[in-house]
Amino acid sequence: MSEEPQYIDEIHDDPDAWHEHGAGETAPQHEHAATVNPYFISGVLVFIILFVAVLVVLVQMFFASTESRIRAAKTETVDPYLAYESDTAAQRSILASYGIADADAGTAHIPIEQAMQKIVERYNQ
Repeated sequence: MSEEPQYIDEIHDDPDAWHEHGAGETAPQHEHAATVNPYFISGVLVFIILFVAVLVVLVQMFFASTESRIRAAKTETVDPYLAYESDTAAQRSILASYGIADADAGTAHIPIEQAMQKIVERYNQ
């Protein structure tokens, strides 16, 4: 490479119609955003920050309530166990007592321990 500077020729030696302003054009417009209102921009920034903060708090509240509702639905309660325990106790009391099984058929039941002893004695004979 050579060490001497290189220059680019001017591309627009003769401007075409697009580069020229004609008499039919309107008056030139003033520069957009030539003056900036820092108070307005600061106000918009504060509004956006507050809006996002409120939105974050609302989303957190929504998920917290949804999570507590789901956890409450999944939490095991003792109600089914109490029902099972009372049914089991009732069945055990029936198995350990004397009573009428079917009055029409004339059958009765005896305690389970005694019934098992009689069955074992019957099979041993």
